Amino acid sequence: MKQRYIWFGLLAAFYIYKMIQGEVISYLIVLGILSYILYFTNSIESKYKKDGALTTNEKISIWVTVFLNPIVAVGFYYYCWKKEMPMRAAQANKIGWIAFAILVLVGFAIGFSGVFK
Repeated sequence: MKQRYIWFGLLAAFYIYKMIQGEVISYLIVLGILSYILYFTNSIESKYKKDGALTTNEKISIWVTVFLNPIVAVGFYYYCWKKEMPMRAAQANKIGWIAFAILVLVGFAIGFSGVFK
């Protein structure tokens, strides 16, 4: 549990440092996403004492946060849950890889289509 707050603190410090350098709005959005992920992981752990499959609402929350910030969100979910809830961690990791592949394919499709020329 304490490891989660250490990771959140490090990521928050990094994004606050980046906000000082510029691009305040985008980093505020990332900090908001990180705060939601911290709240979401805490609520899941307090709700369930045993590991099990993710519910539909949990999967939707993971998909939304992963599409907004895939690498940080998946890392946060996976490393926060891998000891206490390995099945949920594995499912969140799988969702993250699928979302990352979708985002890469969409990026290539937009890049090669010439939409932004």
